[in-house]
Amino acid sequence: MELPNDRVIDGKDISGLLTGVEKESPHDVFYFYHNESLEAIRAGRWKFIPRIHTYVWPMPLDKFWGSAGSAQAPWLYDVESDPQESYNLKDNHPDVIEEMKRKFHEWESQMKENREGWKLNKV
Repeated sequence: MELPNDRVIDGKDISGLLTGVEKESPHDVFYFYHNESLEAIRAGRWKFIPRIHTYVWPMPLDKFWGSAGSAQAPWLYDVESDPQESYNLKDNHPDVIEEMKRKFHEWESQMKENREGWKLNKV
């Protein structure tokens, strides 16, 4: 079967990860969403959360004006050494924070331009 050529096909085969044959993800960044809102990203060992939303059903009520917990934002976790996400490392790795912010905002911008995420760019 031939793949369609009128859209972006961004899926990748992760069967090796699921079976344990491979250890590395084929994805550079993993995006965490709540409904239609990008909430966090993971790239390699790092997980970045720019803001916390304390009221999440059906949509976060404090998304844009924050909560007491949001005063600690952003959050940066090394999920390889801290899988429970207990220690915010934002002050220890400002360079990683800046890179993760860039990736986060770059993805948000791409999704605003192409909400369905599959249209080909016309050149």
